[in-house]
Amino acid sequence: MADKFWVGGGSSGNWNATANTNWALTSGGANNAAVPAGNDNVFFDGVGASAQDPCTLTANTANLRSLDFNGYTGTFTHNASVNIVLQPGNVTVTVRFSSGMTYTLGSATTSVINMPSGGGASPTINLTTNGKTLGNVNICNSGTGTVTVVLQDALTLGATSTLAVATGTTKAVLNLNNQNASVGLLTSAGTGVRTITLGLGTLTLTGTGTVWDTSTTTNLTMTATAGTIKLTGANATFAGGGIAVNNIYFNNASTNTITGANTFADLKADAGGSLVFPASTTTTVTSLTWDGTAGNLITITSSLAGTAATISDAAGTNSVTYCSIKDSTATGGATFNADANSPNVSGNTGWNFAGAGGGFGSLALLGVGM
Repeated sequence: MADKFWVGGGSSGNWNATANTNWALTSGGANNAAVPAGNDNVFFDGVGASAQDPCTLTANTANLRSLDFNGYTGTFTHNASVNIVLQPGNVTVTVRFSSGMTYTLGSATTSVINMPSGGGASPTINLTTNGKTLGNVNICNSGTGTVTVVLQDALTLGATSTLAVATGTTKAVLNLNNQNASVGLLTSAGTGVRTITLGLGTLTLTGTGTVWDTSTTTNLTMTATAGTIKLTGANATFAGGGIAVNNIYFNNASTNTITGANTFADLKADAGGSLVFPASTTTTVTSLTWDGTAGNLITITSSLAGTAATISDAAGTNSVTYCSIKDSTATGGATFNADANSPNVSGNTGWNFAGAGGGFGSLALLGVGM
């Protein structure tokens, strides 16, 4: 293990350049030290005449201990099909990008940052991105230890990039630390022991398709306080697998799908959008925010026509407007009111439809359509 400093001035701008290399053993020192390898701490601190030279990563790094760009204002190019592998051991380390640098991805999906630990090590990685957009990020440990990643500021991944937390049988903890995060997709669908702590911030999912996948919840711990999960991409699927989170907001006017018997605080949808609930399955909520507009109804359906999906709320009143509702059972003790602009299509029970007879009437309670 050693400290390695990017000082530039090598035979090329490649990370792996030789004769001379771009690396020194001290800040601002002479170049031609060995290229960083297993368990080295790597610094781009900008000290030295050529220390702001651009750097291109053309081959996988070798299990770095830490990576700190604080002080660097140059350009770091992370080529496609290249992994930055951080394997710090049983310590707390920093991965930090600088606000003044340029971070260029060769590919949003194959320019990857892997944050594993090895064997029995259980490191903590404090991640600061300073507004840089990352590609795929994998947080995992295939040994007996657990890797923990704690956000120190807002995290942004591209719309096609995936934040993977302990896929397969690996072990990991992701702590958003009350920071906001924007990622294309988040997946944690394995059976390894893992924890996702959402905190008070907003986690925005910007991709399409299955943008949240915790469909296998074995050994998964979700810690959700007052934060919000927001889905902004078109035709998004939230494969919850039966988790409990706080607010969820389908912030798009397309067809969105929910799978699993999940529990939400407030469940919100935008005008013109659709929510497809899992048939013969109960989704539990504390409140509904479904306010469509004239010509832009919110469509509520079941995943199987003719088989109802259940929405359960224990207390209070849920009043929705401009919603087209079909195959929905409302239950749990709360009152569910749909205004006169909300069609009672068919297969509904437990809803009070104002259009069913001039008021919130009994016909809707019996599931009689218009």
